[in-house]
Amino acid sequence: MDYDENLNRQDIILENQHNSNFDKNQDMISSIMKYSGILFIIFLIMGLFMNGVIIFLVYKLVYFGIKKNKK
Repeated sequence: MDYDENLNRQDIILENQHNSNFDKNQDMISSIMKYSGILFIIFLIMGLFMNGVIIFLVYKLVYFGIKKNKK
């Protein structure tokens, strides 16, 4: 009887450990997903902004270059 009780207790302990580890992993995964989404949006905005700046600079250079050449 003592042996069976001990086995049951060990099973319960192992099950609890597994569940707590699973919960921790789920929390970690969800936080990583959340932060990666935020980072992705930030990088997207930064990329669009930098693209805009580069295009604007090229446009200004070309535009003023053409204006100067025409005079």
